[in-house]
Order: sequence, then C-alpha cells, then structure tokens
Amino acid sequence: MKKVIENIRKMLSNKIVRKVWSYTSNLIIVLLIVLVGLSVYGNVKTKGKDFNAPSIGSYMWMSVLSNSMKPIFSSGDLIIDRKVDVKDLKVGDIVTFRWNTSLSTHRIVEIIKDGKGNVSYKTKGDNNNAVDQEAVNSVNVVGKYAFKIPLIGYILTELKGLAGIILIWILFFGVTGTEIYLRMKKSKEKKIEDVKVNS
Repeated sequence: MKKVIENIRKMLSNKIVRKVWSYTSNLIIVLLIVLVGLSVYGNVKTKGKDFNAPSIGSYMWMSVLSNSMKPIFSSGDLIIDRKVDVKDLKVGDIVTFRWNTSLSTHRIVEIIKDGKGNVSYKTKGDNNNAVDQEAVNSVNVVGKYAFKIPLIGYILTELKGLAGIILIWILFFGVTGTEIYLRMKKSKEKKIEDVKVNS
C-alpha cells in the first residue's frame, strides 16, 4: 500500500501530469456540481408525479431504462427532449409519450387520423421486433427527442436519494482536496526555488 501511495506521489510531482490533472480536476468539479444540481432539481420537480420529467424552458431530460431504441440511445444514457407542437410531428420522429404509469420514447412509424380530427401514432422501438401494441394519442406526447448524453442517465438514476448525493460530495471533496494539495505543494516548491536563487 505504501508503495502504491509513493508511486502516486511521484506521478503527481511530474509537471505535465500536474497540469493535466489541474484541467481535468476543474472539469470533474464542474461536472459533479452540475450532476448534483440536476439530481436535486429533478427530484423536486418530479416528486409525487408519475408522468413528469424535469425540465427547463422547452427542454426536458430523462434517464433511459431499456435498450429498446438501441443504437440511437441505450440504457443508462440521458436523453434530452424538446417540447413540440404535435401538428409538426411526422413519421420517423422519435417522441416521448405517457405510457401506463411511466414515460416511453419510441419512433413514430405511422400517423392515424380519424374523421373527427383526432390524431394518434403507432410507435416502435428501433431495437424491438414489433410495433407497440397500442397507438399513442397525440395528447400523451410530451416531447420530441433532441440528443443524448451517454451514461449520465445511469449516474442521475443512482443519485436519487441521500446515499447518491453523499457519494457525489465525497468525490467532490476528494477531487478538490487533491487539487488544493497540489497547488500548496507547487507554491512550497516555488518558495524553496526562490530562496535558493536569492542565497
């Protein structure tokens, strides 16, 4: 164990490694803060609501729980949807809709219109063999797929609850603590060099 710690210290003493770590740690810190913010905001926005996805403005985000739309997006990804006027939807669009007590995101394969002006959609997961059993009424469409962020959905899902938040903060303080240590060490080394130059 001591040898491992010593090797880590030697690695961190390298100037190039320290510079790379400095940029990387700053990025990690920002990402951790964003993840905690999204998790807390999402939990507050959706608490006690089956069908609501957390949203800001016209955009909403959801964690993917299955591989039905693979390879477009997979389980564990975070997908971003944009609110859309159902009149603008067409065959081939990927939409999120209310399904039983949850939300589902599949591709429109057929648009059905009756004589009364009602519109519904036949949908299918790209990775599924068959079309979804029931057509989706237009009033149940909540958004249109815009883009994905790989794996972040898994992290946000795990963050639901106190344990997840604590874990993220442990990581946060671990990264910031290492960054502070490296900066203090760099400052100390600079002072030693200045003393040598002046002596």
